[in-house]
Amino acid sequence: MGRLGLALLAIAVIILGFTSCGGGGNGTTVVAEPVPSIITLSPTQQASVELGETLGFIATPENSGGTFLTTTVQFVSSNNAVVSVASSGLACAGTWDSLTNPQICTPGQTGVAQITAQAQGVSSPATIVYVHSHIDKIVVTPVASQTPLVANCISKAQASKSQIFNFQANAFSLGTDITSSVGPFTWTSANSSVLTLNTVVNGLALNQAQATANVPGITTITASAANANSIATPVTVCPVTSILVNANGSNNTDFTVPVGTTVNARATVIDAAGNTIENVPLTWTSSNANSVTANGSNDSAIISTPLGGAGTVVASCTPPTCNIGFQPSEPVYSSNYIRVIAGSTGTTPSNTLFVTSDGCANVSGCVTTVIPISATGSTTSPANALGATLILAATPNSFVFPNNVVSGSGFLGTDFSQAGTKGLMVLSSSNAVAQFPSAPGKVLAVSPDGTKVIVSDTADSPNQLYLFNASGNVSTPFSISGATAAAFSPDSLKAFVLAGTQLYVFSAQDAMQTIALGGTGNNVAFIPEGGFAYVATGSTLTPWQTCSVTSTPAQAVTTNSAPQFFQPLNTVQTVVNGSAVNQIQSLLAVDSPGIDLITAQVNLPAPPPQLLGACALNITSNPASSVAKGF
Repeated sequence: MGRLGLALLAIAVIILGFTSCGGGGNGTTVVAEPVPSIITLSPTQQASVELGETLGFIATPENSGGTFLTTTVQFVSSNNAVVSVASSGLACAGTWDSLTNPQICTPGQTGVAQITAQAQGVSSPATIVYVHSHIDKIVVTPVASQTPLVANCISKAQASKSQIFNFQANAFSLGTDITSSVGPFTWTSANSSVLTLNTVVNGLALNQAQATANVPGITTITASAANANSIATPVTVCPVTSILVNANGSNNTDFTVPVGTTVNARATVIDAAGNTIENVPLTWTSSNANSVTANGSNDSAIISTPLGGAGTVVASCTPPTCNIGFQPSEPVYSSNYIRVIAGSTGTTPSNTLFVTSDGCANVSGCVTTVIPISATGSTTSPANALGATLILAATPNSFVFPNNVVSGSGFLGTDFSQAGTKGLMVLSSSNAVAQFPSAPGKVLAVSPDGTKVIVSDTADSPNQLYLFNASGNVSTPFSISGATAAAFSPDSLKAFVLAGTQLYVFSAQDAMQTIALGGTGNNVAFIPEGGFAYVATGSTLTPWQTCSVTSTPAQAVTTNSAPQFFQPLNTVQTVVNGSAVNQIQSLLAVDSPGIDLITAQVNLPAPPPQLLGACALNITSNPASSVAKGF
């Protein structure tokens, strides 16, 4: 019989017989039961059981070296009227009909009994068993004798110390509170990365637990006792409501530096209770990772400039790692950004250009190719040298690279699926081309992290929109007809897609939204800060909030005519408004008869942002000003 079987049966009587061979006679030597150094009893410390129910105990005797011993163990109850324990270790919340062959457990009285396992004068630590009436309800509430929460949420950290908050559970039987007889409760947090619970704290009662905030988000907590569970109670760790970034220890966020320079960025994060919180899992994003990189995971980041060029860096609290569990999701973007221009006279980024054509479209037997061109020279390859020609499976109608990924893949779309034989072509960093017929159409947008591609098929019937996942090379079709423009937020969480008079909002966390625009949308772009995207309907440019896209957009501006193209610019003008530091951000719109410049200021809420949701920013758009005529 193995060790586990012996422990389960708690039998410690084994007689070993040995036959002696001396003197021509036979004899039997009985070996005495060894004395254990320690006996471990499970369950340990405390247990809760209803009247008439059973609970199994396991005793493990061991010697000083931790080896299991075969020895007789007896189970002892300090109050047999409350708990009786059979020789096998099975306890009855009442009285057994037999301790050696237990069959019927007769309920006794409520109360407390201490159970120990004993052998050869050695006793285990006692397990306290609480016997009580049947629990039909457990209710979880905050402990009354503590300071009420601000904004009904627990702050993650203040001065590097997380806020704590205590909860208590009350058990009821037929409407009577029987908490005092239940003993300890078991507490569970549905998402321990948001909130952890601890019951081993000085001063806490057996029915209480201490909650510690870890990451902004929402979770549920549950208290259990004797197979009864409370209703899952929502608990919120105060969500992030505003983020302000700075660099190199000052409010300066506009830098012109040589290639190879590093800039130290930090973020000041405010939560819904108005507290400055620390060690928040922020996402740092650069608009041009080839020239300006941002490496950080919490409140700080290192910005580097490996190549000449310019980029903007923003910090965001992006689900599912920050502001966890809110429905709909509540991303928050810094109300300002850091702009870095890297380079000096004569500095040129070392990039490769790719050239293709659409001349083979609908021409039988014609083959389209892509040719890489080295933009700068080296010891092995001269400047402007042509690379190996790459043959494409179809003629492309679009060619898009993610703007945030160093050496990332390029994506080429095609007009016709040709009965499911043609589709999205992916150019890898090693200059190999793969085709995926599951996503035919024009490439409208690639997420900044390079993992998602939006492809619109307006040539085949019926029209379809495809969301291609480059990580697994899987495409998901959507019955969206006539999609003509799309853009991703800087953190790749959301995408805005325009199709006729509809705005479709895709999210990595939420269900797709459909919003009527009141006009035909023709272009969309996110501002560098990320909190808003401008949508063009005719000559009207309307900012829609990224965090919570509602039917009430922010202030719109009007251009001379419907813009055929518009793009955010990496320009910054800092505006100090009391304790808030905001920035003027610019967009360039190309229309007839010229080019228009639109400026917008993202505004922080008045501090402290108490009782505000995560979508607390607003934007002020200034009238479009023409900067070039006759374009």
